[in-house]
Amino acid sequence: MRLPLRYRWFSVVAGAIILLIALWPRTAKDPPPGNSATPNAGVGSAVTVTVEAVHNGPEPQREIDTPAQAGEKHSTLLNEQAMNAWYGGDLRKAMTLFEQAIAAAPDDPVPHTNYGRLLTVMVIFDRAVPLLERARDLQPENAQAWLDLATAYQRAQLFSKSWEAQAQAAKLVGAASITRDAQGRFVVTGTTLSE
Repeated sequence: MRLPLRYRWFSVVAGAIILLIALWPRTAKDPPPGNSATPNAGVGSAVTVTVEAVHNGPEPQREIDTPAQAGEKHSTLLNEQAMNAWYGGDLRKAMTLFEQAIAAAPDDPVPHTNYGRLLTVMVIFDRAVPLLERARDLQPENAQAWLDLATAYQRAQLFSKSWEAQAQAAKLVGAASITRDAQGRFVVTGTTLSE
């Protein structure tokens, strides 16, 4: 006779907990498993042992992150979480996470770019354009940064600025390398944008 699914899960979880307890590493402060049953076990027969630490050479140097590196790592994680929220359809959460990523590393162009793209898709151009301008300023030699900005300008009906941004991208990769993707965004040929 087979157990219902909820009982099988319970037995699997209970078994995992039992194994975890049985295999939990013991420290020097943990009492030995056999003598701890009675309060005076081993009294009168105690042996004192002195243990000295053994050093086998120089200690390995640990890499210590500077605050800027820690901020960048945190920003990268927040950006990934924001992208996952965006893909999952939770746009409010994505927006909050993008804002946190930008606050953690204000000079990282990736969250600026991704947040600007999201806001462009959401038709919130007054917020998208400054983010994409900042991303472009952080990486002026990146043609896609110029093209993301050109897309936002065009959709905001700032056509002369869109043409200028397209021209800057064309200087970097050549006009023949600029196309539009399925959503009508300007992209460098062979580039697939998120979302």
